[in-house]
Amino acid sequence: LARRMERQEEEVRQAEKLKAVSTLAAGMAHEIKNPLTSLKTFTAYLQEKGADPAFQQKFRQIVTHEVEKIDQIVRRLLDFAKPAPPELQPVQVSQLLDETLDFLSNECLRRHVELERSYNSSESTIQADPQQLRQVFLNLFLNSLEAMDSGGKLAVATASRNGHLTVTVADTGRG
Repeated sequence: LARRMERQEEEVRQAEKLKAVSTLAAGMAHEIKNPLTSLKTFTAYLQEKGADPAFQQKFRQIVTHEVEKIDQIVRRLLDFAKPAPPELQPVQVSQLLDETLDFLSNECLRRHVELERSYNSSESTIQADPQQLRQVFLNLFLNSLEAMDSGGKLAVATASRNGHLTVTVADTGRG
């Protein structure tokens, strides 16, 4: 009985991971589509205006900028997906929270979820593995977004007390 329950719990965890990956992939597709649209638009004018030096300069700027955006998106995705042994280092938790929330900003907009951030101004740096901690935050935020299909509020706060840092994640979703 205990083994069967463990197996079922593992299956539930796997299903949750697949759901999170699906949500993440949808957000990534949306984020990548915007720079691709800019590239496609400028490429359409290439034959018509390609000889114009001002257009060539603008074309190089736009292409470089949009390709850098796509590269940054892909690197962030790979950073989130990369399992590795823990590497403890000084981490500013509020910065890590912001990076993770920014990563999900399009998904929040799509779901009409308002973000509320309240960080302790005297927060100290902690020793942690930033990638693993980021993954924990990502999972929490994705769970919250999943619970708020038709809008709501996701509140993230930090508090420091007696040398301990607490991160609180609350949402207005079901559950």
